[in-house]
Amino acid sequence: MLTTSASHGKRKAKEEGDIKMEFKGNLIIRGVLKAKTGLHIGAQAAGIEIGKTDNPIVKQVNENGELIPYIPGSSLKGKIRSLLEVEASGGDPNFFNIKVQGKPGRHECDLKFLSSRIEKEIGSDRVDFKEGEKKILVDNGRVEISKEGVLGKDTDTYEEIKEVLDEYYPACDICTVFGRGAANKGEEYPTRTIFRDAMIDENSLRGNDLVEIKWENTVSRVTSEAMPRDMERVTRGAEFPFEVIYKIYDEDLDGGEIKEEMKLEEFPEKLRRRIKLIYKGFSLLEDDYLGGSGTRGYGKVEFKPFDIELRKSDYYEGKGTNRKIIANKSLRGILEIL
Repeated sequence: MLTTSASHGKRKAKEEGDIKMEFKGNLIIRGVLKAKTGLHIGAQAAGIEIGKTDNPIVKQVNENGELIPYIPGSSLKGKIRSLLEVEASGGDPNFFNIKVQGKPGRHECDLKFLSSRIEKEIGSDRVDFKEGEKKILVDNGRVEISKEGVLGKDTDTYEEIKEVLDEYYPACDICTVFGRGAANKGEEYPTRTIFRDAMIDENSLRGNDLVEIKWENTVSRVTSEAMPRDMERVTRGAEFPFEVIYKIYDEDLDGGEIKEEMKLEEFPEKLRRRIKLIYKGFSLLEDDYLGGSGTRGYGKVEFKPFDIELRKSDYYEGKGTNRKIIANKSLRGILEIL
């Protein structure tokens, strides 16, 4: 007799139309990031030019045709994800299963990652990961796990791994919120978050220069020879209004709904947990750094109070309203609500 795991059961139900990829609305998260020290998010230097820095920052053209600093959405999203991954890893280096420049660099839920977790739970002598076939065999194939789901005989072996599968085979909240590769995507649906590029508020520096040049010296430990270099930085005090979109699908709601007057703290537990993950990342970033040279004092930031707006799916049909569910609330205050 064949049985199916919760994951395989969901897939079958989805084919039968019981589970749909249904868009429910968007949460619009707005805030302001303030540079507490000089900020350097580097750009490629376009050759050697007299009077120009060798280490420029990224810039975009404003409405007046001037180059001004900005924070790429990819930089903010990537940094927050990396901080959350380090915290979630619990010190386990195998958590970072995607290699960057040949070394473990980041996490992404996949079958190989799941296989290592099952080995940890029930022993490596009973688990065989077939990378070329993209599947895991347990106890000589009596249980088979693939991207299509899980099949196995109704034995003690299956019961032993069921809890492991339920915990690790679905995409973790980090992979759901921040995304994972198309080859590994499952029933979590599309990546939830969109991080917009954040342009500098040119008025935040009250007429002071938007950028500064900081000179540094690298000193040889042997000869004491100084090797000076210059670094372009966004000036301390600069503010960057930013926006993050969280796309809500039925999977976020676990069968529930978002009612018209619902408060943030009344959202379904899974959705609140995933929104909290974003704000936890903001909180971790305040005690870390953004951009380069953070261990040398660059990139300390803080977040000013947030607004959150809810736009249900009917808003995009001209029927619903844009409702502000959080207004001018601090990062700590939102974390306490969630």
